[in-house]
Amino acid sequence: MAGDCVFLCENGGVVYRGEKVIAKTPMPRALAEKIAWDLWDGSDGKGEVMLSGENTAYLMSRGRGMEERIRFIGNRYRLIQSPAEVPEEIVKVSVYLSEGVGPFVERFVPKWSCANAAVAGPFWIDTTLSNKGTGIAAVCRALGIRPAQVMAFGDNYNDVAMLDLVGMPYIMQSAAAPLRVRYPRQTARPEDALRAFLAGLDG
Repeated sequence: MAGDCVFLCENGGVVYRGEKVIAKTPMPRALAEKIAWDLWDGSDGKGEVMLSGENTAYLMSRGRGMEERIRFIGNRYRLIQSPAEVPEEIVKVSVYLSEGVGPFVERFVPKWSCANAAVAGPFWIDTTLSNKGTGIAAVCRALGIRPAQVMAFGDNYNDVAMLDLVGMPYIMQSAAAPLRVRYPRQTARPEDALRAFLAGLDG
């Protein structure tokens, strides 16, 4: 089904239709490099940094597990020593914290609010000038549909812009309590919500 899908990648920083990029929101190079060094230097030796390009992830590794996770996911990646080595536009800068994001949320998220810093799971904090909402908006323009016609599923704070935009937002039951309060539609699995929606259409 890949040929029929639109792929919203890097928190909306890159949107693909087929094999063509239909939208991209790069970060200013100086800002991306400044954030990368701050995440690296300010994480008490516990953080590893990933800079995302259009097709490749560039990893500043300390050997704390980030490379293994990226390899398991199947992303194309390259190890680097400095953000200056990234040979293309940067769309997202993330820090991987193998012991959890907890001690670093207040350190990084308010500081980089200008780059939409957000917790993206128990081990990741992301920064990007796009968000999943801007990505969904690009998808809607490409397909000629309204956001109100879209169903979306999220499980963390970096999904808020997307969920606030669409007509049928769902939060996963495993999400943080404040998100479950914010979004009344909840599901354990997207497949369950889709089956119920399609069954309603049949009725």
